Order: sequence, then structure tokens, then C-alpha cells
Amino acid sequence: MAIPSFNKDLGPCHVYWNDEYVGPTNGGVKVKIEGKFADIKEDGQGVIAVDAVFTGYDVAEIDVPLTRSTLDILETLIHGSDLDGDVLSIFNQVGDNMYPLAKELELRPAINNVASVTTTEYMSFPKTYPVIANEPAYDLSNQRVWKTKFKVFPKAESPDIGVLAYYGD
Repeated sequence: MAIPSFNKDLGPCHVYWNDEYVGPTNGGVKVKIEGKFADIKEDGQGVIAVDAVFTGYDVAEIDVPLTRSTLDILETLIHGSDLDGDVLSIFNQVGDNMYPLAKELELRPAINNVASVTTTEYMSFPKTYPVIANEPAYDLSNQRVWKTKFKVFPKAESPDIGVLAYYGD
């Protein structure tokens, strides 16, 4: 019996953090998980590796270019922000650990701008925290987006200690 594929060939997704839709994106959501390794070499084989040892994942993050965001959503995503009426203030907070504040991030494929309800198509990351890397463009040809990176941490609680991501249900 074939296992159904969670992966759609093309198309956007809806992004949910802590089960809350974070709004439309423009520019594509990108997932980056990069494995690292250490080469094992032998003098008699010259400079080529004869083996390698996997040393873990060095980069695990999701780029989410948000557009047309509301102040409520931005307050949720921007560390050290405070919404008072229609003014969002961003404070420079230093020294806060991210892991205790980390929440689940889900990427749900979108068909006709509606998020899939088929959980086997989801990519989810149990422990993520958003970091804004914004460079808004104020010109005639570029739409402004809130460049948001979700830092992914390995799960430290049971069950599934060490899990970075789940693909499918």
C-alpha cells in the first residue's frame, strides 16, 4: 500500500503559529534545515573523505514574508512589542530565552486561498520562535513585507525529545 504524500508540487501555504493564522505572505514561505557533518580522512587516501560523521543540524528556520499584517498579529510575532490602541511600540529587550516562549508552527497547503484541512499534508514544527528581520521598502515598485524568520528548536519534552519537524499527521 502506498503512503500518501504530504508534499504538494506547487502552491502557497497558510502559516499558523500557536494555532493562530499569521496572515498572508508574499514571496514564498521557505523552510531551511541544513545537516552538518565532519569528514573522516586517511593520509593514504589524500584529501578526499573516506567517511563522514553526522553532527546535527546547524540551521533550522522558516522564512515567512508577511504582507498586509495587522497590528495584533505583529504584536504576537515581534518580541518586546506592545500594542496600545492603534500604536505598536517595539522595545529593545535583551537576555530573554526563546525556547520557553517557543510555540508550534504549522504550514498548511492552500488551495484557492483556503488552508487544507487534510492534516497529512501539513508540515509542523513543535518548537519555534519568530524573529523579525524587517527591511521595508518605500518605493514605487516593491511591496512592503515583514520578513519574519521562525527559529526552530529541537523539542526538549517527552514524547519525541529532539524532534525538529513533523511531516504529515
